[in-house]
Amino acid sequence: MNKIKILYVLVILCIAGNVFMAWQLHQNSRPPARKEPREIIIEKLHFNENQVKQYDELIRKHRYDIEQNEKNLRETKNALYVTLSQEEPLQTDSLLQRIQETQHQIELTHYHHFRDIRQLCAQEQLAAFDSLAFELAALFAPPHKPNHDRKH
Repeated sequence: MNKIKILYVLVILCIAGNVFMAWQLHQNSRPPARKEPREIIIEKLHFNENQVKQYDELIRKHRYDIEQNEKNLRETKNALYVTLSQEEPLQTDSLLQRIQETQHQIELTHYHHFRDIRQLCAQEQLAAFDSLAFELAALFAPPHKPNHDRKH
Protein backbone atom coordinates (compact mmCIF):
# COMPACT_ATOMS: atom_id res chain seq x y z
CA MET A 1 0.00 0.00 0.00
CA ASN A 2 2.83 2.41 0.82
CA LYS A 3 4.49 1.76 -2.54
CA ILE A 4 1.26 2.55 -4.40
CA LYS A 5 0.88 5.87 -2.54
CA ILE A 6 4.48 6.80 -3.30
CA LEU A 7 4.01 5.85 -6.96
CA TYR A 8 0.77 7.86 -7.09
CA VAL A 9 2.49 10.96 -5.62
CA LEU A 10 5.40 10.61 -8.08
CA VAL A 11 3.02 10.41 -11.04
CA ILE A 12 1.17 13.52 -9.83
CA LEU A 13 4.49 15.37 -9.38
CA CYS A 14 5.61 14.37 -12.89
CA ILE A 15 2.36 15.59 -14.42
CA ALA A 16 2.52 18.85 -12.45
CA GLY A 17 6.15 19.35 -13.52
CA ASN A 18 5.30 18.78 -17.17
CA VAL A 19 2.39 21.20 -17.00
CA PHE A 20 4.63 23.82 -15.36
CA MET A 21 7.37 23.35 -17.98
CA ALA A 22 4.84 23.63 -20.83
CA TRP A 23 3.47 26.82 -19.29
CA GLN A 24 6.99 28.26 -18.97
CA LEU A 25 7.78 27.45 -22.60
CA HIS A 26 4.56 29.11 -23.70
CA GLN A 27 5.28 32.23 -21.63
CA ASN A 28 8.80 32.53 -23.01
CA SER A 29 7.72 31.98 -26.62
CA ARG A 30 5.54 35.09 -26.73
CA PRO A 31 7.15 38.20 -28.20
CA PRO A 32 7.80 41.02 -25.76
CA ALA A 33 5.07 43.64 -25.51
CA ARG A 34 5.53 46.40 -28.04
CA LYS A 35 6.01 49.84 -26.51
CA GLU A 36 3.53 52.45 -27.61
CA PRO A 37 4.93 55.11 -29.97
CA ARG A 38 4.01 57.80 -27.42
CA GLU A 39 6.22 56.19 -24.79
CA ILE A 40 9.09 55.69 -27.23
CA ILE A 41 9.00 59.33 -28.34
CA ILE A 42 8.84 60.65 -24.78
CA GLU A 43 11.74 58.39 -23.80
CA LYS A 44 13.96 59.07 -26.82
CA LEU A 45 13.42 62.82 -26.73
CA HIS A 46 13.71 63.03 -22.94
CA PHE A 47 10.57 65.15 -22.68
CA ASN A 48 9.96 66.91 -19.38
CA GLU A 49 6.54 67.03 -17.71
CA ASN A 50 5.46 70.20 -19.50
CA GLN A 51 6.51 68.81 -22.89
CA VAL A 52 4.60 65.59 -22.19
CA LYS A 53 1.44 67.62 -21.49
CA GLN A 54 1.87 69.57 -24.72
CA TYR A 55 2.63 66.36 -26.61
CA ASP A 56 -0.52 64.71 -25.24
CA GLU A 57 -2.54 67.66 -26.53
CA LEU A 58 -0.92 67.30 -29.95
CA ILE A 59 -1.83 63.61 -29.90
CA ARG A 60 -5.48 64.38 -29.11
CA LYS A 61 -5.71 66.89 -31.96
CA HIS A 62 -3.87 64.57 -34.35
CA ARG A 63 -6.13 61.62 -33.56
CA TYR A 64 -9.24 63.73 -34.08
CA ASP A 65 -7.99 65.04 -37.44
CA ILE A 66 -6.99 61.56 -38.60
CA GLU A 67 -10.32 60.07 -37.50
CA GLN A 68 -12.20 62.72 -39.50
CA ASN A 69 -10.08 62.09 -42.59
CA GLU A 70 -10.41 58.32 -42.27
CA LYS A 71 -14.18 58.66 -41.90
CA ASN A 72 -14.26 60.73 -45.08
CA LEU A 73 -12.05 58.15 -46.80
CA ARG A 74 -14.34 55.25 -45.78
CA GLU A 75 -17.43 57.11 -46.96
CA THR A 76 -15.85 57.97 -50.29
CA LYS A 77 -14.65 54.39 -50.82
CA ASN A 78 -18.14 53.11 -50.02
CA ALA A 79 -19.59 55.53 -52.59
CA LEU A 80 -17.04 54.29 -55.13
CA TYR A 81 -17.85 50.64 -54.54
CA VAL A 82 -21.58 51.31 -54.79
CA THR A 83 -20.93 52.34 -58.40
CA LEU A 84 -20.04 48.70 -59.10
CA SER A 85 -23.77 47.93 -59.02
CA GLN A 86 -24.52 50.50 -61.72
CA GLU A 87 -24.65 49.68 -65.43
CA GLU A 88 -22.59 52.70 -66.41
CA PRO A 89 -20.83 54.27 -63.42
CA LEU A 90 -20.46 57.98 -64.06
CA GLN A 91 -18.63 59.47 -61.13
CA THR A 92 -15.77 57.01 -60.49
CA ASP A 93 -13.08 59.49 -61.58
CA SER A 94 -14.29 62.17 -59.17
CA LEU A 95 -14.55 59.63 -56.33
CA LEU A 96 -11.06 58.33 -57.04
CA GLN A 97 -9.82 61.92 -57.02
CA ARG A 98 -11.48 62.52 -53.62
CA ILE A 99 -9.88 59.34 -52.26
CA GLN A 100 -6.49 60.53 -53.48
CA GLU A 101 -6.98 63.99 -51.98
CA THR A 102 -8.11 62.54 -48.64
CA GLN A 103 -5.15 60.16 -48.49
CA HIS A 104 -2.89 63.10 -49.29
CA GLN A 105 -4.51 65.05 -46.44
CA ILE A 106 -3.94 62.13 -44.04
CA GLU A 107 -0.23 62.02 -44.88
CA LEU A 108 0.02 65.80 -44.60
CA THR A 109 -1.67 65.64 -41.19
CA HIS A 110 0.88 63.05 -40.04
CA TYR A 111 3.74 65.20 -41.35
CA HIS A 112 2.47 68.33 -39.59
CA HIS A 113 2.02 66.34 -36.38
CA PHE A 114 5.67 65.28 -36.41
CA ARG A 115 6.76 68.80 -37.28
CA ASP A 116 4.76 70.03 -34.27
CA ILE A 117 6.49 67.44 -32.06
CA ARG A 118 9.86 68.75 -33.30
CA GLN A 119 8.79 72.27 -32.31
CA LEU A 120 8.21 71.02 -28.74
CA CYS A 121 11.88 70.07 -28.49
CA ALA A 122 14.43 72.21 -26.75
CA GLN A 123 17.65 72.92 -28.64
CA GLU A 124 19.47 70.05 -26.91
CA GLN A 125 16.69 67.62 -27.92
CA LEU A 126 16.73 68.41 -31.65
CA ALA A 127 19.54 65.98 -32.47
CA ALA A 128 17.57 63.18 -30.80
CA PHE A 129 14.47 64.17 -32.80
CA ASP A 130 16.41 64.29 -36.05
CA SER A 131 17.70 60.79 -35.32
CA LEU A 132 14.18 59.64 -34.44
CA ALA A 133 12.87 61.02 -37.74
CA PHE A 134 14.52 58.10 -39.54
CA GLU A 135 12.47 55.66 -37.42
CA LEU A 136 9.05 57.33 -37.59
CA ALA A 137 7.62 55.27 -40.45
CA ALA A 138 8.60 51.98 -38.77
CA LEU A 139 7.53 53.22 -35.34
CA PHE A 140 3.98 53.92 -36.47
CA ALA A 141 3.64 50.97 -38.84
CA PRO A 142 1.18 48.29 -37.72
CA PRO A 143 2.80 45.21 -36.19
CA HIS A 144 3.85 42.66 -38.79
CA LYS A 145 1.37 39.84 -39.16
CA PRO A 146 2.40 36.63 -40.88
CA ASN A 147 0.71 36.07 -44.23
CA HIS A 148 -1.06 32.70 -44.05
CA ASP A 149 -2.31 32.30 -47.61
CA ARG A 150 -5.02 34.88 -47.24
CA LYS A 151 -7.82 34.53 -49.73
CA HIS A 152 -10.16 37.33 -50.66
